[in-house]
This record gives sequence, structure tokens and C-alpha cells, in this order.
Amino acid sequence: EATFKLIDCVDQQLQPSGNGSAPQASPGETQSARIMVIDDEAVNIKVIQKYLQQAGYPHVRGITDPSFALAGIGIEQPDVILLDVMMPRVSGLEILSSIRSDPALAHLPVIILTASFDRETKLAVLERGATDFLAKPVDPCELGPRVRNALMVKKYHDGLRNYAQTLEDAVRRRTAELEASR
Repeated sequence: EATFKLIDCVDQQLQPSGNGSAPQASPGETQSARIMVIDDEAVNIKVIQKYLQQAGYPHVRGITDPSFALAGIGIEQPDVILLDVMMPRVSGLEILSSIRSDPALAHLPVIILTASFDRETKLAVLERGATDFLAKPVDPCELGPRVRNALMVKKYHDGLRNYAQTLEDAVRRRTAELEASR
């Protein structure tokens, strides 16, 4: 059934839409994007990896033990994280809170994966700064565009951060030049 869904999704993307087209990530952006899936069920990771690889994202890593999630994030330095909420030992909410409290990771896009869309769960992940939601079982037609959108936001944020750093360096350099000329 998943294969048929993916084929249907590809067929829909090939058909022109009457209201304009959504921005597309370039092949280079999808080829270089590093995606991490944190889910205690290995089968969920395998399915998501397959969908993402078929959508053009070859660099997908999975972590099944949530107690290693933060260390894995530090090592892999992903561009986007897909995070399950309900896991043993360490919940997705705890991991999300840790990500948002770390200045180096605070702007990292985190897409929540959950089979539970009750009001309390939604509010809890929104309060902790989730970027987006995906319902389980994951719909491959939604997965690609949501990951692409999260990556586009990250690319924009990274560009702003790099521009700010460039401006700071220019001001520092110009200040040093002015002081030297005195």
C-alpha cells in the first residue's frame, strides 16, 4: 500500500496545478540535506528513510534509543529532525525541550511524529517549539513537502545568521582600520 501511495503522490506532483506551483528544493539541496529520525520503533525509521530516499533525500539517519538522541544530534548535526513523541525512558517532549534550550540547536527544525493528536499533546509540543506535525502512519505525500519546507526555513535562518556574522566582521574590521588611522 505504501508503494501505491508514493506512486499516487508522484503522479500528483507531475500534474500541473492551476494555482501556481509551490517552491521546490533544488536537487543539490535535497542531496546534501541531513535528516535525523528519532523513533523507538525501527520499522517506523525504515519506512520514513525509504520515503525520504525516494523523495531525493539520501542522508537519513535513525536513532531508536531516545537516550542517545542528543548525542546523535551533536555528532550528525542534522538539518531537520523528525521526532516521535511517545518513547520509553526519554520522551520526545523532553528531547524537544533540550533542543530548544541549547543555543546551538534552538533554530533546528523539529517535525513531530505522533499517532496521538489530542489537544494536550498538540499544546505540549507547540509550547516547546515544534516546527511542524506529521501523523502516524506517515503519509509519503505529506512527508516530502513538510521536510522540504522545514529545510527552506532552516536555509533562510542560516543565511540570516551568516549575513549577521559577515556584518559584524565588517564592522569590527572597519573599526580597527579607523583606530589604526588615528
